[in-house]
Amino acid sequence: MHLKQAQKVFSDYGGFIECAFFRFHTVFLGIIPESLLPYSVEYIEEAFNIVAKYYHDKGDKKSVELLQRSIGWLLWFEDDEKAILEAVKNFNEKKMYDLIVELIKGFRGTQGQKNYISGFFTDIHLEKVDFENPDFSTAHKIVEIYSIFLKYAHMRLSFIFCQKIPESLLPFPKKHLVKALDACSIGDDKNIEVYTSGKTILEEDYVDDEVAMSELIKNFSDKEMRDSIISDIKDFQLR
Repeated sequence: MHLKQAQKVFSDYGGFIECAFFRFHTVFLGIIPESLLPYSVEYIEEAFNIVAKYYHDKGDKKSVELLQRSIGWLLWFEDDEKAILEAVKNFNEKKMYDLIVELIKGFRGTQGQKNYISGFFTDIHLEKVDFENPDFSTAHKIVEIYSIFLKYAHMRLSFIFCQKIPESLLPFPKKHLVKALDACSIGDDKNIEVYTSGKTILEEDYVDDEVAMSELIKNFSDKEMRDSIISDIKDFQLR
């Protein structure tokens, strides 16, 4: 693997950790299916060694330390079947199930998620954003965050939840995303198909949190469905 390729692999891994990891951690609580990673653990570790050596040779200790901390997230990922069966145990225990649903409903309110979103609004406080009537600049930022979510989280969530995904795992409420997409489509009619596609995904794939969790339990408890889900996420992983 060349340095440029290693940097891309590790960049994709970093984007996944920032955008998607905590969503899956909220659902699974413990171990997470390894195939949800953008690349295999071995491939990510290979890329890490190449990139870390590059910064080490440059004498950039700070970057090496950041890389070392980020690679630690891999400890949460294990065999797909094992992770899913562990999740089924949690779902079948009422207290654990209720906790998971509560955590999903409150996901956007967590400090980590707020900090992640705030990082895109450097010129305006998040609390002052008019989500009901966003101007083009604000709408564009909202859509940018949504686009990153689609890149790193949506398809993986779609495989796990079989296209009935908890609405609260979106970066913003569905209605606010629709308004932002509409505002962008007015100011940028050249990309109208992209915005329309984004709205279709919202309307078709994101449902009430408890409805989504109820369907997830059924799918995870059925071996045939479980095997199908695992096959899908394994095929989606790049390597």
